[in-house]
Order: sequence, then structure tokens, then C-alpha cells
Amino acid sequence: MISMNRFCPKCGSPVDSGKKFCPKCGAPLQGQEARPSNEGNETAGQQKWILCAAAAIILLGGGFLGYQHFGGDKQSVSPPAATSSAAAQSKPDASSKQGEADAQPVDQHLQKAKDQMKRMGIDVAKVTAYSGYVEDYDKGFMALADGKLWIVDMKNHRAATIENPECLKKFHDYFKKAQANSIIVKFNILNDTPGEDQGMGEWNGNDHYLPMFISWKLDGKNTVDSGLFTGKGKNPGHYHAYLYEQKNVDLAHVFLAKANQLASDAERRGVI
Repeated sequence: MISMNRFCPKCGSPVDSGKKFCPKCGAPLQGQEARPSNEGNETAGQQKWILCAAAAIILLGGGFLGYQHFGGDKQSVSPPAATSSAAAQSKPDASSKQGEADAQPVDQHLQKAKDQMKRMGIDVAKVTAYSGYVEDYDKGFMALADGKLWIVDMKNHRAATIENPECLKKFHDYFKKAQANSIIVKFNILNDTPGEDQGMGEWNGNDHYLPMFISWKLDGKNTVDSGLFTGKGKNPGHYHAYLYEQKNVDLAHVFLAKANQLASDAERRGVI
């Protein structure tokens, strides 16, 4: 049996300790010690080196992953693309949109008009333009609310809608050109009481439909009444009758004082 712990010093082949010549290369073995096997040591050294190298790789790899997780630039890692179902879930529903709308700040200018109209017994849902109110001789204002053109005479506690709202822009165009002119305004006075002008225009229950032919001249930046006329029926063929009731004259004066301010506010808001 060949002893696996002795080798030929020349070729390294395993030889029996009793042999005088190498059975493979024929080299004389007498007087020479066959070198002991260090295969086990070499194998153990190699294994040790491999283990050290593996440990080093693990440590380096772990450090790199730790850096990526804790210290790396997180923005460089792209998030996974959202699926169609996830994208659908991210869209706000109608209730959230309504909540955002309710959270919008209240326009104090328009809210003031709404409050004033409510004090006059006019409950509107939405005001889109407002002339502003000044404590001057007319004590009134105009507003666009719920799709209608409103005029309010607070001095006489009266309110009316204007049934030909296109007259507002026409008056505004005249005003911008600094032109004295005239215009027909068709007032529908709510809850009116009959008086000296009761035969003019047309009545529908307690509402008095009263068309007026309003002429004005300019006094600086102010419009001044230069003639107020009316007629019989809803659409008079001729406006030749004078207005006898002061409250109807006052209503026309509110229009002259506030129509341009309302048109300017509506133009700025893009609702005219």
C-alpha cells in the first residue's frame, strides 16, 4: 500500500517509504528524504484565504447597501410606476372636490352684496358682480346675482330686476367713450304699490313692469339725469310720458350712479 504522506522530491509522485527509486520518474530516493505531504496544510490555507475573502466581500457589500439605504441620494432611486388602479384611486372624488370648493376664501365684496340683498328680503344663492354701495344721495346698489341683473333702492326700500340686461354693457360703452346719450331700461319692480305712475308700463300682480327712457349728460365723471320718460304697456311705441312718482325717479338715479361701477366689476371678473 502506498503511503500518502511521502512524495518523490523530484516529481512529487507518492512513493512507498521502502522504495529506493521513484516508481514514476525513476529518481533515486536513497539518502534523500521524501518530503512530507503539506496538501492538508495547503488546503486548510486555501480554505482560510477563501473564508477571509468571502468575509471581506460580505462586509463591503453590506456597507454599500447600508450607504444606499441610510446615506445615499434617495432621489436617484426612481419609484415604481403607478398602476392604472393605483392612479385611479389617487384621483379625488366629487366629495373631495366639493370640500376644496367649500374651503375657498369668501369674496367679501360679493358677500356684502348678498348680505344687503338679504336684508331687503331678496335671498340669492350666488352673486357674481357688485357695484359697491356708498352712502350718498341714491343709497342704492346694483348686482348680478343668480343670472339676473338687480337694482336696489335702499332709500325707498325697493328692489327690481332689469329685464333687458344688455343695456348694462351698452351704458358702460357709452360711459367709457365719455358720451352723453340715452338708453331704454326695463325695470320689473317687485311688490310695488300703485301711485301716480300706475297707468304706465304693465302690472303683473304686485310687480310693476315699468320701462324707462333715460337720458343723461356728464358732469366730470358723474352721469346726471337730463330727462326721464316712460310709456304705456310692456313695450311702448313712444316714450313721451313723464314720471310723477319720486320713487321711480330715484330708481332711475340709482341706475345712473351705479351701472358703470357694476359693469366695471363684471368686466374685471369676466362675467360680462
